[in-house]
Amino acid sequence: YTPQPAEAEPLPADPLPEADPAPEPVPEPEQAPKPESTPSPPPEPENPSQPEEL
Repeated sequence: YTPQPAEAEPLPADPLPEADPAPEPVPEPEQAPKPESTPSPPPEPENPSQPEEL
């Protein structure tokens, strides 16, 4: 009974999936916004002026 629950609990499987998805999504989003941020700077100065006029 004692050895069964211990084997049934995926101890090594829990930490693996948690660590894998964490580091993967971090580097991906950082690289994606970089190229997209280049065209975004120009509209930034226009945004604050638009709401004021509205």
